[in-house]
This record gives sequence, C-alpha cells and structure tokens, in this order.
Amino acid sequence: MASQQPVTPPRRSSRIANRPPRRVPWLWSPGSASSSRVEEVDPFDQEDQITKLLRNMYQEIDETATTPPDGDFLSRIYTLIRRIRSRRFWSEAEEGYRIDLDRSKAFAASERASIENALAHFTEDIQDSPDIQDEFLAHMVETYGYPLLSICLHSSSFLRLTETGNLDLETKLNKNEWTRIRMRLELIAASLELFAKLRRLDFMAPIRHYEADYKLLLSNVFRKHNSVDRCRNFGISPDEMNEVHIVEPWDIAGKHWALPEKRAEPAEICCIKYTVTQHLNEDYPELAVGEELTEPQEDIQDSIFLGAYRWVNLTQWPSDDPRESGYEDPCLCCGYQRGPVPKRRDGARYPQGCECTFEDLQRKQKSLVGQPLFEIMTSSFLGRCVRALQNLRTGDYLGIYHGEMYPFFKKTEHERRGQEHLEDERTEPRYSGNVNSSYILRQDLDRRHVKNRSKRKTTKKRPRNTGSDDEDTAREMEELDPREWRVYAIDAALKGNFTRFLAHSCDANTRFEEICLAQKKVNVLEVIRPIQFGDSITVDYGKFQTGTRDMDNS
Repeated sequence: MASQQPVTPPRRSSRIANRPPRRVPWLWSPGSASSSRVEEVDPFDQEDQITKLLRNMYQEIDETATTPPDGDFLSRIYTLIRRIRSRRFWSEAEEGYRIDLDRSKAFAASERASIENALAHFTEDIQDSPDIQDEFLAHMVETYGYPLLSICLHSSSFLRLTETGNLDLETKLNKNEWTRIRMRLELIAASLELFAKLRRLDFMAPIRHYEADYKLLLSNVFRKHNSVDRCRNFGISPDEMNEVHIVEPWDIAGKHWALPEKRAEPAEICCIKYTVTQHLNEDYPELAVGEELTEPQEDIQDSIFLGAYRWVNLTQWPSDDPRESGYEDPCLCCGYQRGPVPKRRDGARYPQGCECTFEDLQRKQKSLVGQPLFEIMTSSFLGRCVRALQNLRTGDYLGIYHGEMYPFFKKTEHERRGQEHLEDERTEPRYSGNVNSSYILRQDLDRRHVKNRSKRKTTKKRPRNTGSDDEDTAREMEELDPREWRVYAIDAALKGNFTRFLAHSCDANTRFEEICLAQKKVNVLEVIRPIQFGDSITVDYGKFQTGTRDMDNS
C-alpha cells in the first residue's frame, strides 16, 4: 500500500481563523484580560504594572546572568543588601552593642582605616530613615531569605523599584500595592530561584561582599557577642539563607529541570525510565537487553543521525542527513535552491548549500531571536508541560523539534501479506517500556532518497553540460517507490529540546510546521495566537500534519 505524502500546512499563520484564545488558568497573573488577534492593537496592552514588573524581572535576570553587568549596577546591589543587614543587626543588638565612637582611638593602627570605613558605612545605614520599601525588603528576607532577595535585585526594574518606591516613575506605591507585589512574588519565589540557578547567576556574591567589614566590626566595635543568631552573623538568621532547589553546577549543563506542583518542594531533573532494546544493546554492549534504566533527558541543539541503523533508502550525497532535501524546495530563510545538478563519475559535485540558521530565520520573520524564556512544570493532569516566561506574538518561531534520527516503519498484517518482498519486521522504538514511542515524530524521507535504480529506461536526452554523468542522476531525482521503507523517526525520548515537553490542547496556541531551512526539512514550532507571560505553551498533536507524534506522554 502506497504511503501518503504528508500534508504541508500553510507557512504563515494568516490562514488560521481569528478566534478568542482559551486562557490557561494561572495564578501568576490573575485578572489579566484575554486578547484575540487584532493586527492594529497590541495584544498585550492590557498587561497590568505588576505583571509587567514580574515579566521584566525574568528577562533582566537572564540578561544579567549571561552578560556581566557594569560595576555601578553591582555596587547598588551590594549597598542595598549591606543596608538591610546593618538594620537587621542593629534591631536585635542589646545595650552592650551601642556604638562608642570614642573607642575608635584604641583600634590597632594597621586596621584603623578599615574599621573606620566599615563603621562609617554602618552608621550611615542605620541612621537613614526607613522607607516603606525597606519594610518590604525586610519582610522579603524574613519570608524568603537573602538568596531570593539577591536574585530579585539582579533585575534592574526591581532594583529601581526598591530605590525609588515607584513602578511608573511618577507616583510612589502605597502600602496596599507593596502588599500585592509581595503576594505575587510569593507565587514565583521558587520559580525565580530555579531560573537564576540554571543560568549560573552568582547571587551569593552580594550577600558576602562586605563580610570582611562585618568581621572587623564584630571583633573590634561589637565585641560583646549576643546570643541572638542574627547578631552573630551580622543581620542574618540561619533560616534566612535557606534555598528551595538543590542544583549543583555540574548538573546544569545539557539537562532539563522541572518545577513540582508544590512550590516548597525542590526541582528535579527531567528523566525517562526505559527498557534497553536490541538496537541500544548493539550500540552499547554493556547494556543488557531488557534491562530497565532511568536517565536524565538531555538537551541538544540539533538532531543526531544514528548511522549504525540500516538505512534502506538513504542517499549518501550531499549528506547522510535524512532531513536533507536540497534539490527541489528553496530555503524559507534566503530562498536559495540547490540544483538539481547531476552527480559526476569523478566524485559528488554539487552546488554548496546555504548556511542559514534558525536564528537567521527568526530575524527574517521579525520574530524573537534565540530560545524563548520558559520553564518546565510538572502537573498531575498534564505531566510535563512548558510555561512561557515572556510574551510571545503570533508568527514567532520558538524552536525546532530535535531528537535522535533512525529508520522507523510500522506495517499492518495486511501490508505484510501484500508486500512479502519487504523484510517482515517492525522497527521498535529505540527506548522501549513506559516511554515507548511517546516522544517519536515519524517523518517521510525526502524523495531524493532511493534504494534501487528504476527498471524503466528514460527516453530523455542527457543535458549537454552533464558530460560523464552516470545513471545516478535519474535515480536520485525520481519519486520514491512507495513500496520501499521510507519512514524515519525523530525520537526525543532521551535527547531533544524543550519542544518535546509541550502539552496537548485542542485549542492550542502553537503548531508544528514543516519548512525547508538550509536544504533540510525541519519542523519548527510557530505561535498561532498571542501567548501571555505565564501561559502554558500547547500544541494540538491531532493536527500535527507534518508527521505523526504519539500522545502517550500527555
């Protein structure tokens, strides 16, 4: 039975009917208005000031972690945390800790300048009249601890808020508005901590920056130690350094982490439990067939070709990548079309393809550039799902579905009886067991991939400029015999990217679209209606027209 050609969906989202989106309930942004697609109106113009602040915090923390900030920015963070520690120390100090400035005469000459400088900072910190934002910051420390406060201060918007006391640079916030911000921060505290740790933000440095000054003051000015822990640690109680997530630096690279449903629980690495198959045993003899393993799911930047499999219809030139098309369809990014050009007897001579990247395509489409800000969540109803940490607009390209590529074909009993000349076997998923084929995207090989020469003789004359071309030219350009094995899998079970964690929705806000990019057929994730900060990113696997994706993982 002939295999059907996949139906390629329209390349742009203009053919999607305008309809109000079904909002995914989320506690981060209560009361935010849903918005339908209106070209003349910004779909995010109803965003309230606090939601905008929280959204900016994620973006700015990401920028601070990836691009070292200037010294002035860090100095402002150091000074603010120093002031909080000084005030909290002073509020717990007993009478014996009262400063006697005359004692400065007895300081050792070698340390006199350092002690006087530290004492001047301390005196300045405690003499300032506290503002309402100081009360807010003190409450943050008591509730969440210094680590989260330091993380938040690495956002320029949040830092400016704590310095000026206003969001819009016009009016100061009142106590009720500060309470609203505090309540919203409580909901994302664990999320912000994991977000910063996965980006290796050094949020502990501001807390310890003036540690030498604190030691000098405790040993010279405040020698009589108090029994209160906050005084011994100069404004820090033991429970004010607690962290929710235990993320070691060596566990960050190339791994996905998921937040649990309960905010107080630590995040966990995304793992799969699978059964070793014969194909895995052939690649890794140390693994026994039938053995059950649990491994972290790796984050990869491009699909991986598994050449050890028996690829029946795979042409080796110009590359052995089964996604290679390169002869008929132009690159969506630059419009370049390679060939068709015949193969020469003296070697494979063909025009060089373009080198367009996914980021180039994003720039051309005026989309966001790079990977969107997101987090992976664990839901008792959906399993793993992806949540947007920024606003995403219709037409944005978010990523490419990546995984391990190997030949994959399923035949029914009817097909086996009708096609006995084919090998009577069924390629099993590379990772068996509970995971089975839930992460597999089945794709047709491009028509340039052919196994055998056509038995029909062509009556077409050979072009004059082909010279010593052999019969491979006609063979390469023919339609693929539908009886041949022509399906391959992109399996993201163990190795893939964030697109494998998308939850299914019949009213999805994204879709997968097959395009040609740099002479390769890839499936890109496109936004088909606006996604607001905090929304789940969903896809309708029932409309996955460019391939077949099982939905067992939902």
